[in-house]
Amino acid sequence: MDIEDFMSKKLLKKGTTAKCFLLKNGNVFKQFNSPLDISDVERFKYFLNFENENILFPFDFVYDNKKFYGYVTKRAMGQTLSESFASSNLEKLSIHSIKTEKNIDLVSQGKIIMHDLHSDNVIYDGNLIQIIDPDEYGIRDIYTVEEIKDTNFKYYRTLISNLFIANIHGITNRHSDYLIDRINRYKYSGYRTSEIIIKIKDDMEKYTKEQIEIPNDFNRIIRK
Repeated sequence: MDIEDFMSKKLLKKGTTAKCFLLKNGNVFKQFNSPLDISDVERFKYFLNFENENILFPFDFVYDNKKFYGYVTKRAMGQTLSESFASSNLEKLSIHSIKTEKNIDLVSQGKIIMHDLHSDNVIYDGNLIQIIDPDEYGIRDIYTVEEIKDTNFKYYRTLISNLFIANIHGITNRHSDYLIDRINRYKYSGYRTSEIIIKIKDDMEKYTKEQIEIPNDFNRIIRK
């Protein structure tokens, strides 16, 4: 990493354990407040084998006096899914989720469990889903690939299902109870997230008898 890239870094986000900076070259540097253990370094290095377009792993590491203080990733473009979900086109989100699921499958093949997968760690610009912040991911050799895949898909399925539920809360129970019950069934099913998005869209259309393109359409139609 060229030292010039660090000369004009811009603070993007400050958390309890680390700060994220935008570098001159457009990448993001995550600087931990305290040096990490060697086990964390080895774990992050292992992740290098699974870097892909949807799941952004570290690709460069930063040391200070031989102590590990941070890593560099590509910058994810767009808003967090918690910010963009209500206005996201559901058919496009389903299509983009298919590609994301393929890469979750790839990561699962490496026996990586994607802990801490929540909507603030998923960035979406309407064209590409990117999952960031792998700090809590673990490597679990004691589990089979199928067990890990099921766990990772469950995390992603739960994330999207909860966003749907959050989006329809606040609507009177007469209108929301039916859909929330359906969404909870999907959440605990074996369906892929890409399938669930379309199933919920279809359920909302059957309920309202109108076309639903984005989650907020349901709210707008019900409140007429």
